[in-house]
Amino acid sequence: MIVPQTGAATRCPICAGASAPDVRFGAAPLLRCERCGFSFLHGEADPELYGDEYFEAYSGGDYIGHEKRRRHESRVRLDLLARVQPPPARLLEIGAAAGFFLDEARQRGYAGVGVEPNAAMATRAREALGLDVRTGTLEELTFEPASFDAACAFHVVEHLADPLGSLRTIGETVKPGGIVFVEVPNAESRAARRLGGAWSPLDLPYHVGQYGPGSLRTLFERADLEVLLIDTIPFAVYGASLRPAVLALGIAEAVRARALLPAGPHSDGHQLLRGLARRPST
Repeated sequence: MIVPQTGAATRCPICAGASAPDVRFGAAPLLRCERCGFSFLHGEADPELYGDEYFEAYSGGDYIGHEKRRRHESRVRLDLLARVQPPPARLLEIGAAAGFFLDEARQRGYAGVGVEPNAAMATRAREALGLDVRTGTLEELTFEPASFDAACAFHVVEHLADPLGSLRTIGETVKPGGIVFVEVPNAESRAARRLGGAWSPLDLPYHVGQYGPGSLRTLFERADLEVLLIDTIPFAVYGASLRPAVLALGIAEAVRARALLPAGPHSDGHQLLRGLARRPST
């Protein structure tokens, strides 16, 4: 369910540019910014969408039931994070779910804190893994400014109706020189263009924002963060060792895009988009 808004909501939530209906995804009720290319739903997602059923039907299978896969994804992400912010370091994860990423980070020497609005998931992270995962949203909880070395939000930003305000808040939690690491689906991938409204990462109405490399860069810059990396990766990077079907899809995706490298500046090649940015030191 989407709660409609009026007036200024038709301006881009990132750059305030004028918007027009996004025809790439058929009848999907998306607007697209004519300046930065960001696409967004005209309204806010109902918070009731994110109950326990959301995690039971999570893309790629039940979230808890696929713990092994989630931990593999976490290790891939930590490999990238460690290149710019190695441990020991204090780490914040927004959208921590059951805590698999934070648990893997702890094993590498990071001290992690999580934020998770789903009470059952946050409780599981605390009780099963002994993690500091707090129930609520980043806006509802209080953290000392500049108290973390890095903040991560994996497949969270596409759920935010006010991505600029939220990313500024995230950026304020890290120290000057600290890192913000974001991952979202790539709505400018060839698969997205080919499949249109049938592209599964579109995931309406949960994903209220649809990003490409340009709009993600604009989001970082408008949030006063220095972009270090914007790249794309295939799903196979996360699923290759665990799900042969995912590997096959990833190879097919790469062949269509003529982008056989596992990651890189293939702006339309792969269906996952990730960005690293730094909070300026001055």
